[in-house]
Amino acid sequence: MALVLGSGTAYAATGGDFRLGAVNRAHHMSTLQNSDGSALMMKSSGDSPSFRVNRGVMIPQLNASMVGGKHENAFALTTGGVGVITATGVGIDSDLNGFPEEVSAVATCPAGTVRTGGGALDQTPNGVTWMSGPIGSASWQVNVTTDNTSAEAENVTATVLCYNPRGPVESRSVATTRSQVFAHATPAMKDKLLGR
Repeated sequence: MALVLGSGTAYAATGGDFRLGAVNRAHHMSTLQNSDGSALMMKSSGDSPSFRVNRGVMIPQLNASMVGGKHENAFALTTGGVGVITATGVGIDSDLNGFPEEVSAVATCPAGTVRTGGGALDQTPNGVTWMSGPIGSASWQVNVTTDNTSAEAENVTATVLCYNPRGPVESRSVATTRSQVFAHATPAMKDKLLGR
């Protein structure tokens, strides 16, 4: 292996001194060793790499915190997966007549995953879906105005797609709670849901 620092005259370094600012040539691998800490620190100007190699052969056990200017958590592993979280709705009876005027469903991705999309399913007889979209950082919310007499909350569902770059995501079905409905709702959304 030849270790090159700087530029200049080439020196035969096998068994000799290591010369800075020059090309040092050796017929055996050279080792820098420090029993008390790091063996080598390389510094360069801001626009120059501190380390270069002359070929594309993989360097065993080379560990870097960034690749191409990106941290390791910016890359997806081949074991990454997508799960589907489906949430049934909850009825909101704003006038307390015993029938929901609105049905809302909120599906939320589990911690450690990323929301990549979502959707709505409205199977109420005369419902009107007035919202289906992302809300907060990890959820998908669906809001439906019903006909007030025959709507059943479970007929409205929200679906969110959740991606985990580190492994599989378990798909599952959950029930929406009232607190979820209003957790990220805007004032205008709250007014509509509560019939104000």
